[in-house]
Amino acid sequence: MAVVTLYAQGSARTMTEPLYASFAMARATGAQRALLGSLYQMTWNVGFSLGPWLSGVLQARGGFGLAFGVAIACQALATVLIALFFGRDPRADDAASRHGGVPGRSFLLP
Repeated sequence: MAVVTLYAQGSARTMTEPLYASFAMARATGAQRALLGSLYQMTWNVGFSLGPWLSGVLQARGGFGLAFGVAIACQALATVLIALFFGRDPRADDAASRHGGVPGRSFLLP
């Protein structure tokens, strides 16, 4: 079960990573894109460095259930934070108001 869950988690992350990266880059201004790209890569590298250590600590204290539970909680939190920070596009609000549409329409949240 743990192996299947690990592959499913990796597949989901691999499918969403290019979408998130291009979505984030589209939301940044030209001057912010270099900083966003470097911070994005830095967070991945820190995660890849600390992840195995943290997983080992969690598995030693609570087994695989605790490690997977923390991973699920972190991924759920990341989904909510992405929806909150990137869900609304102010440019879409402006376009919607000019064309009689509904302002505030969100990418992820209704």
